[in-house]
Amino acid sequence: MFLNNYQERDKYERSKLTVSSDVLNAKTRGQKIALELRRTMNHFFPDLYDRLEIISDPRKRKDYSMTEILLAGIFLFTCKEGSRNAFNNDRAKEQFLENYQTLFNKRLPHMDTVDEVLRALENDELDKLILKILRH
Repeated sequence: MFLNNYQERDKYERSKLTVSSDVLNAKTRGQKIALELRRTMNHFFPDLYDRLEIISDPRKRKDYSMTEILLAGIFLFTCKEGSRNAFNNDRAKEQFLENYQTLFNKRLPHMDTVDEVLRALENDELDKLILKILRH
């Protein structure tokens, strides 16, 4: 962008700094939120992964563990994504995938896979799991 006036150029340079600091602040906020989510999970649900793995797996082909499938479903709900497709679009971003794997130490399945497994599960099994987790 070519600016003839020194004041306009200075204003333009300051606006670039503001955008950069906004991005930095958003990144810092995101890191704090992720850290708090991890702390909350570890504090209130220390055995969550073990409880998720107990759920019977209705699939014949098992590329992902039940913990990975159910955790992805929980995270989809927690993130309040508008759709599985929107979540899959985020999932396609390398940084999002790295952050998820760092946060949960699990792989992130495609949301269509999560949907297929959740539809095949017995409702009462999930209800029992939710009650056990909430009573913890």
